[in-house]
Amino acid sequence: MELQEFTQKVQKGVSVRLGAQYQVKIKQVRKNNNILLHGLLVQKEGQNVYPTIYLEQYYSRYKDGTPLSEVVDHIIEIYYRDAPEQVMDFRFFEDFQQVKGRICYRLIHKERNKQLLKQIPYVTYLDLAICFFYAYEDKRLGKGTILIYRNHMELWQVTVEDLMRYAIENTPRLYPGEVRSMEDMLRQLLQSEEMQREIPVPEDMPMMVVGNQSGCFGATVMLYGDFWEQLANDWQERFYILPSSIHEVILLKDDGQEDPVKLQEMVQEINHCEVDPTEVLSDSIYHYDRTDKVIRRIL
Repeated sequence: MELQEFTQKVQKGVSVRLGAQYQVKIKQVRKNNNILLHGLLVQKEGQNVYPTIYLEQYYSRYKDGTPLSEVVDHIIEIYYRDAPEQVMDFRFFEDFQQVKGRICYRLIHKERNKQLLKQIPYVTYLDLAICFFYAYEDKRLGKGTILIYRNHMELWQVTVEDLMRYAIENTPRLYPGEVRSMEDMLRQLLQSEEMQREIPVPEDMPMMVVGNQSGCFGATVMLYGDFWEQLANDWQERFYILPSSIHEVILLKDDGQEDPVKLQEMVQEINHCEVDPTEVLSDSIYHYDRTDKVIRRIL
């Protein structure tokens, strides 16, 4: 069964199970790096907020042997878990004075997101684009983000410069930068509750992981000038910055021994083989020198 037929069968299965009070639709959603995914939208009569459940992961499970009925069961379970029971009031979002304190920015690749960038405000940064979002926090919805489009700017009567000014202030406050050793990250990945033994990891591993405390859009820390200045002063070092994903970057001390071309080849291979295509930031490598306090793209 091809993906298109699979999505139609899932849509019909969910619709039949939930009944006439629910509208079940399939919508193609353009994600980061121009990746198109099939989203299943389930809306109960009277609701104005509903989750989008992406079907590609379920198609993979189906091809691996999961029955279609189990896929439908799990999707309905996810819907009941995530859908808010009450109608949400979003009128506050029309008033810039109410949202300006949570306007933030994040980084995406400029060339790979040309279609999206036609619709949203952005600022070019190296081979990347700085775009903007509203960081919401709600007792019923939890935490999340709302991407800011050009029509939001028109509604608020603000400029890109206005968004940038607030984002520079808000983002480090709401998403503080964080540095972890590669050893700590590997131990966290390799250990689980079932594994009682220690995982041997080299203590002299020269790489560090840089992101934010939320674990979401952590590569944006590249824009935190004071953060990098403090880091360089503490370590008295220059750094290579390797984009691991949109959520974090890898820091490698520049001791003159590394070949930038080989570092770029490593980044490209990891992006191609290990990172979800929607989470790839860039195949470039960057460099920070504490003498001029600037991040530069070198390849």
